[in-house]
Amino acid sequence: MPMFQEILARTYSDLTRQRLNVINALNDRIKELFEAQKNLEQRLARIQKQILDIENTILKLDQSMDRKYPSIELASNRMEGRRQRPRHELCRDMVDVELEEEVRNLSLTLHQLKKQRSEAQEMLRKLEQTRLALQKDIEIKKNSIYIDQEHCLNVFANVNHIHH
Repeated sequence: MPMFQEILARTYSDLTRQRLNVINALNDRIKELFEAQKNLEQRLARIQKQILDIENTILKLDQSMDRKYPSIELASNRMEGRRQRPRHELCRDMVDVELEEEVRNLSLTLHQLKKQRSEAQEMLRKLEQTRLALQKDIEIKKNSIYIDQEHCLNVFANVNHIHH
């Protein structure tokens, strides 16, 4: 019988040690999950700030393009008006060359603004995808913490072994 008592004592000791190991491991996991959630939330805040910055940039680009359209139209109308003057010989003078250069520069600037806007919209789309992925990851972390704390940890904390 003493050998049986010794086996029971060792088993009790092992079970108690394993229970404490599991509780400690769960506590460590919960701490890691909290840290990961905090890091994801900080990253989400940075992404949301970048989204606002990109949206402001797109708005400014739109405003810049809106300001260019009247200038292009005016320069184009002046150039057309000069070329379609009745009873005047078509001439290629300095004013004509400057109007062409102005229209060309304004068109190039407008093209660059459109390209920048397109790039900004693509960046915004990618940031939105990142934001959604981060929000999903944060929710997963919250659910994992809840399960680990409320279900797993409570189960192991409430397990009591009977010492014989």
